[in-house]
Amino acid sequence: MIRVERDKLEAGMALAKPIINDAGMVMLSEGSVLTDSMIKRLGSMEVNFVYIEGDAPDAKSKAELLADIEKRFRKTENEKYMSIIKNTLKARIEEVYK
Repeated sequence: MIRVERDKLEAGMALAKPIINDAGMVMLSEGSVLTDSMIKRLGSMEVNFVYIEGDAPDAKSKAELLADIEKRFRKTENEKYMSIIKNTLKARIEEVYK
């Protein structure tokens, strides 16, 4: 599942989650294949993003993400709050890649 901003949507994409209005009514159901007119209607409904079926095309592996975090925080590892941020990011990656 990929989160896609409304201005990046293309006809033919399929919804991975339904679009529900503030009243709880399903406007477009999961699996709906978007058309140009549907995408235009999303703008009038003030829907800023939707979830589309599929995987991110250039998704990194868990090991690559963790290594990237280590590299990015190397210079600030002795700073208390940066350490908290780093550990929070690492925990989130572990959670997502379970």
